[in-house]
Amino acid sequence: MKVKVKFRVEFVSIWLLAFVITTIVFVVGYSVLTSVKIDELPDDEVFMQALNKSPAPESEQEDVNTETAMSTAPTTSTNDGVGEVAEIMVSTGRLINEDMSWSYRGEHGPELWGRLSQEYRACSQGEKQSPVDLTKVTVKEELSPIKLLYKEFVDGEFSIVGRNLIFKTDPGSVAILFDESYYLSYVTFHAPSEHRLKSIPYDMEIQFVHENSQGKIAVIALLANEKSTPNKILNQLWKQFPAKNGAIKYIKNLDLGSIFPKNIDYFNYEGSMTTPPCVEGVQWFVLEKAITVSGDQVERLLQSMRFNSRPLQRIHDRVVYKNPR
Repeated sequence: MKVKVKFRVEFVSIWLLAFVITTIVFVVGYSVLTSVKIDELPDDEVFMQALNKSPAPESEQEDVNTETAMSTAPTTSTNDGVGEVAEIMVSTGRLINEDMSWSYRGEHGPELWGRLSQEYRACSQGEKQSPVDLTKVTVKEELSPIKLLYKEFVDGEFSIVGRNLIFKTDPGSVAILFDESYYLSYVTFHAPSEHRLKSIPYDMEIQFVHENSQGKIAVIALLANEKSTPNKILNQLWKQFPAKNGAIKYIKNLDLGSIFPKNIDYFNYEGSMTTPPCVEGVQWFVLEKAITVSGDQVERLLQSMRFNSRPLQRIHDRVVYKNPR
């Protein structure tokens, strides 16, 4: 009997001791937590902090795909704080944006590009943005014809980089624009077309990005309509279509120049790159004559890249010129 009583007393004592220790730990922990000040931010401030902490755009990241570094573009400040690019001193390879924080649809779509990064402000605040609707045009007699001095056969890397489908060519292909030499750097592909002729969209747009010796950028845009016959040049590329982001296919002996129509009359205006950071000061040459591609070729591009065309931008006070026939 004495043993049972002693056991019960010891059991109760242990239980009481555990309860007291637990209570002390809880009280001390609560005191520490309540002594820490927690700042709660309004939703807008939280959103802005998230934007400020978003991944740096390509202009602030190490470029592992190009050997040339991006130099600073001299700018003139405006009242709204957005610089107008006076002269683009930048290698075109650096304009291939690897950043995946932007997209063509959804919460990171074109309407919000300018809010994703300080470097992307021109996308929403710039007044010389691309693409545009080529509806009202003015014939300018001083415009000289385009001369394409592309290599007969080019080699290059065909790859998906970020949100871009890129064919980066080897050096040596030249376009004479405004009687100046511009060197072909790379080609991009968009479906549907980004530019429109008299408000009419096309099934595809192929953009040839060039740079001159002063670092100024010029893009020759080739519009394409869907027909039954496949395009021979696209066939060569599409046979080695990259399977995923970062994959590289090496293309050899591509007769790239033969993709252009015989008639290379063009529309010209000053605009921007059509992907972030939407750099302005770009000379656009949109060819009047479209080429044809097959429905399967358009579908292959859409399957891989989905919808990858920026919406039309306001023309503001810019003039679209047409070269004389």
